Amino acid sequence: MPVSNSQGRSRHKGEVKMPKPKTIRRQRESFEIALVLILVILISLVSWKFYKRFDITKDKAYSLSQSTVKIIRDIKGRLNAELFLSRDLPASAQPLSERIKDILAEYEASSGGSFRYRLIDPTNNPEMQKRAENLGIPEVQMQAIAKDQLQVVKVYLGLALIYEDKKEVIPVLENPGNFEYDITSRILKLTREELPTIAVADFSRRFSFSEQAPESRFTQLKDLLRERFTIKDVELETKLEIPSEAKTLIVLNPMGLSEEAKYVIDQFLMKGGSLIAPMDAAMMPSQGLQAYPALPGIETMIEKFGVSLKKQLVLDLSNAIASFSAGAFVLSLPYPMWVKILPDKFNKTLPPTASLESLVLPWTGYLELADDRPAGITYEPLFKTTDKAWTIKSPFDLNPQQDFRTSRLNAEIGQYTLGYIIRGKLPSAFKKDGPPKIPEDAEEDRKTLLSRVLDPKNFIKDGTSEATVIAIACGRFLEDGYVRQFPENALFLENLADWLSQGEALIGIRSRGLTSNPIRVNLTEPAKNLIKYGNIIGVPALLIFFGILRWMMRLKKRIAIKHKYLPATGGET
Repeated sequence: MPVSNSQGRSRHKGEVKMPKPKTIRRQRESFEIALVLILVILISLVSWKFYKRFDITKDKAYSLSQSTVKIIRDIKGRLNAELFLSRDLPASAQPLSERIKDILAEYEASSGGSFRYRLIDPTNNPEMQKRAENLGIPEVQMQAIAKDQLQVVKVYLGLALIYEDKKEVIPVLENPGNFEYDITSRILKLTREELPTIAVADFSRRFSFSEQAPESRFTQLKDLLRERFTIKDVELETKLEIPSEAKTLIVLNPMGLSEEAKYVIDQFLMKGGSLIAPMDAAMMPSQGLQAYPALPGIETMIEKFGVSLKKQLVLDLSNAIASFSAGAFVLSLPYPMWVKILPDKFNKTLPPTASLESLVLPWTGYLELADDRPAGITYEPLFKTTDKAWTIKSPFDLNPQQDFRTSRLNAEIGQYTLGYIIRGKLPSAFKKDGPPKIPEDAEEDRKTLLSRVLDPKNFIKDGTSEATVIAIACGRFLEDGYVRQFPENALFLENLADWLSQGEALIGIRSRGLTSNPIRVNLTEPAKNLIKYGNIIGVPALLIFFGILRWMMRLKKRIAIKHKYLPATGGET
């Protein structure tokens, strides 16, 4: 029966009109874009409040250590940093500039509001140039290439840290590896009420045969320590006294030490003091290439604590390059008598050595534990040689051109311990016989001093607090020449001083910049080529593969959408 037009129109009006597939796809895409934008905005707001950065490098080179974060969050009040950085730095200095700004931003974000920094460009700004000058930040010269010509430009690249009425300045920021240590150590110095005190007894002047006033051979080391500590130079033999505010004593070149001076050190340890004692096994000749065992020194006291210094020279296949004068020429060659400690030969469980990578000990002896050690004392090795080391006996032939293979063939090959940490309540080294006797031929003023210092009534036989003795079988490695040639030597002692005087706060920071991660030298040629061409070809190929995979996935998605929303062909309409 025919259907009327009115009924047809009525049915047509009641039908639901389906949106076109293209419209649905656009709506879905718009919704997805809006959702992504909302998520990005929310994440940005949350990250502004809760800052977190992930650093997947091995030694966390691009993030702050936990020690630094704790130090800056403990700041009372506000510490302001002013970075004087020229806008027109040479291209070669741009990465350095970005690194500086990046690490300061990290400080600010991690401080919880206690650290703020601002960037100042003094270029063409006389007022800021004057401020930089007043703070002690100079213009420095850098080479730059402009218009195919090598030019010298003057730039600013310094940092001032200002806290209350105090300031610390880094005139020129040069070494990216040390940025965190340089900044954090100065923050600690600014915010700390007082610097830890370290006593230093330097005996190197006694053995100078120059007609002029004798100079210390440890000047550079003491200058480095003064940046972090209050250093008290102790005239131990003359005054027989260690400052009461000093908790750590460093004894340098203590050959021929008197019994009275040893007694003063012993009683310092009985009260819980800390001693760093680098000891020489041999006396180096002023001329010639033959040496003999060193004069008795502080080692005669330390052996009463259970560790003895063996005055034989240690040689190792792991060694440093030494330079010797040969007439008009300078001879540089590997020298087994300059023992180089490898990274895996440090005690990784101890904070002072956990992050060290190298240490060079020239003409070192070795340490040995006694069989009858005091009870209740712990002994931990600091570092050792490789298991390919050997020793030679006196007289010592120092000739760098000798056939070291011959001496090695006739020696016992093995591993030797070159440093120990002794900890505990030590028994006095003078427990058996009491304080030293006053010499009869001493002058009257000296006798008065000795009577007071060596009074048996004040003698402490057993330690009242836990003491620490760090015995090292080489003292020469801290002299100025070796510290300049091997900066890691000074780093080691600074680590010890930090650990003994103010805990572990700066140890991990300082060592980060000196980490060495070389490619294994035993790679075969095919392996080297694989790495080389893998970097050249593999990375671009990986990106191309990812692009093709992404394109195929999108194509598959389009086909699926088409089948879902477009009507099938060849069927009923």
